[in-house]
Amino acid sequence: MEKKNGSSDEVLFSNFLGCLSDTEKKLVEQNATIIELDKHEAIYKEGADSDRIYFVKRGRVKIVTNGEDDKEVLKSLVLEGELLGEGSIFGEKHRADTAVAMDEGVTLLEMRGSIARELLRTNPELSFKVTGQIAQKLRSAEKRLEALTFKNSRTRIIEFLKDTAHRQGRKIGFETLLHPFLTHQDIGNLTTTSRQTVSSVLNELKGDNKIYYDRHRLLIRDLSVL
Repeated sequence: MEKKNGSSDEVLFSNFLGCLSDTEKKLVEQNATIIELDKHEAIYKEGADSDRIYFVKRGRVKIVTNGEDDKEVLKSLVLEGELLGEGSIFGEKHRADTAVAMDEGVTLLEMRGSIARELLRTNPELSFKVTGQIAQKLRSAEKRLEALTFKNSRTRIIEFLKDTAHRQGRKIGFETLLHPFLTHQDIGNLTTTSRQTVSSVLNELKGDNKIYYDRHRLLIRDLSVL
């Protein structure tokens, strides 16, 4: 894990930080650190002190916990422009899960929770943005539980593709590109289905020319008819 001091250009990368006043930007500059991580490197681990918040500048982060037999359970993804570790703002003492870099060169802005709390207290717009993303995480968790209860595996997988496309997809005409994408096992973990079921559904969609995919990317032909 490589750390370096933030600069005025670097600390403004996030959608969250663009609304700061000059004084607040200076506060972030003086107290924030840019972190660069290798693939599979942990940002924090379950049970560690919860005293930092992170904004994702580049790459993807997975939130995991340990299940039975110490098996890793993938809980959620955090993408570019999003935040993680927000529990440190709201009184969490120890991490309830583990955050791990999914790509090479994942880049984060690390800030002390106490500084983030001060910014939220003095900047209503920033507070609204942070609260909005936390609410979105809660809605996503509720949707996953609802889908698990009422929807079949195929529907869960397709809805996951749509949701991921809206969050991170890049529009190319009528098509939507997801790159880099996830392994079939990761999709299975996030949709509570098996890797084999994911492969079957993706192959079916590919055969119908609704998607194209390889090991690194997935292209949705027309999101409106997926």
